Amino acid sequence: MKTLDLILHVRSRMRHRRYTKHLSYNLFRRIFNFLVILCVLLGINTAAMMWFEKMNFSDALWLSATTVTTVGYGDFSPSSNEGRIVTVISMYFIAIALMGQIVGEYMDWRSIKTEKLRSGAWEFKDMEQHIQIINTPNIDTESYLDRLLNQVRSTPELKNIPVQLLTRKYPEGIPTSLKRHKLIHRTGEAENSTMLESVQVDKASYIVILARDAFDSISDSLTYDILSRIAEIGTDATIVAEAVNDENRKRLQSAGANVVIRPMRAYPELVVRAMTDPGTEQVMENIFTHDGSRLARVDFDFANTKWADLQCSIIQSNKGTPVAYITVEGKIVIPDSNSMQCSGKGIISLVSDKQTFV
Repeated sequence: MKTLDLILHVRSRMRHRRYTKHLSYNLFRRIFNFLVILCVLLGINTAAMMWFEKMNFSDALWLSATTVTTVGYGDFSPSSNEGRIVTVISMYFIAIALMGQIVGEYMDWRSIKTEKLRSGAWEFKDMEQHIQIINTPNIDTESYLDRLLNQVRSTPELKNIPVQLLTRKYPEGIPTSLKRHKLIHRTGEAENSTMLESVQVDKASYIVILARDAFDSISDSLTYDILSRIAEIGTDATIVAEAVNDENRKRLQSAGANVVIRPMRAYPELVVRAMTDPGTEQVMENIFTHDGSRLARVDFDFANTKWADLQCSIIQSNKGTPVAYITVEGKIVIPDSNSMQCSGKGIISLVSDKQTFV
């Protein structure tokens, strides 16, 4: 029963989207047709005022315009029977009613546009040089996206770039917490080339493909399919893709990903660094594991030593690259100058897994 309800729901939404798409087009076409007819009626009435009332063109057009908009300043009016008959027929009986119809149709179009924007069905034709985020995590989606967008907006080179999200997660509209980021929302499936074309991946500056499930390697297959479709469309964007299984990294890179990272939901900064500084994400990933590079604590006493001299001493003694030191009170300090005088009881150093300390 649940499966049947789901199928009926999907079919209902598809019919609704097709209907609203055609309705929007028909409204625009009707408005255009009404405007053409209105202009013809204005032309007829203007010509009648020039012929029967002996007005010049500007006065005749002014009279027609003030009549059809029901403003009626009263500075001009038809005095001949012929002029009055033409005005009653063309303006009162037809044009004024037509004007009301145009306003009504326009309000309907605005209503449909607002609904499409809310539900993510509106296609932005002028998207370019934007950040395109594809997919959303299944768990803790809103919180993760909020932190990710905060990181994007706090990064100088990304601060003013439009961000567009393509997901199936929010068919009824994105949460209020995400609206403050001025996020552009599109509802749809990324495993659809037409949808990828509609979000204009070919014109994006950055494309981020998130794993839907950070613990299920089937997400990598979906990501591979999306990458293949993007490659068929073509793009010069920097593509960052998440890989659940490390064995799939090379496959995703061969499919077009410039950078492949692990899905670390607690650290969205990793995605942003991969976008702006490709390569740094590998060091950051290793820091969270005991493979490759990692942060280690090296205990020893030192006093009144320049940070630059301390760094040189640590590097020469093969104890890694110092990034911070530990004061006598146990406070962690990241020096902001090489000439800074340091005293403490240890350092935090970036080391390889092959380095050991006595």
